[in-house]
Amino acid sequence: MGNTPRYGWAYPESFDPPATNLHIRDALLGAEATVGALDDAVAAAYGIEVRANAVQNIPASNGANKLTFGSVTQPAAGGTGWSGNNTVTIPVSGRYHCYASASTAFASGNNFGVGIHGIAAPSAGTPWLASPLFSNGQTDSFASVTRWFAAGTQLCAWIYNNGAAFALNPSTFKPAEFIVWKVA
Repeated sequence: MGNTPRYGWAYPESFDPPATNLHIRDALLGAEATVGALDDAVAAAYGIEVRANAVQNIPASNGANKLTFGSVTQPAAGGTGWSGNNTVTIPVSGRYHCYASASTAFASGNNFGVGIHGIAAPSAGTPWLASPLFSNGQTDSFASVTRWFAAGTQLCAWIYNNGAAFALNPSTFKPAEFIVWKVA
């Protein structure tokens, strides 16, 4: 068996005994190991994961409110900035996966949704990067988006409320989360 010079992937030589299934298997296992390691390195190179660690009081019918976070679950990697307690700064241009979620309980008739946007509150004329989800009496909401961002882009997780005031309590319900990872 021969091996490629860069990645060491196995390939059959003319003098190797014919064993097509084994040769294909060895080549694919080598490719999978190399590509998997590259995927892991890129994904881990830039990103942050944070969770709320304090109660957040969301005002009644107040539109969009920034979610705040206190505990960094996965430390910022690759120069990903974390400003104050609510803003992620993208360090290098690329494709990122962003996820935000919140959980609470309140009476039927109240609606809330979580969204991902820049540092300025989204308005009717400003599209969300990931749209908020609304539901009558909803107890969980999340937003997820994978897209290209330029270096220096600042992102926040937002919660939209059009019902009564409520509290996000990380010790009673699932804590609010905000995750941003570079995927390509």
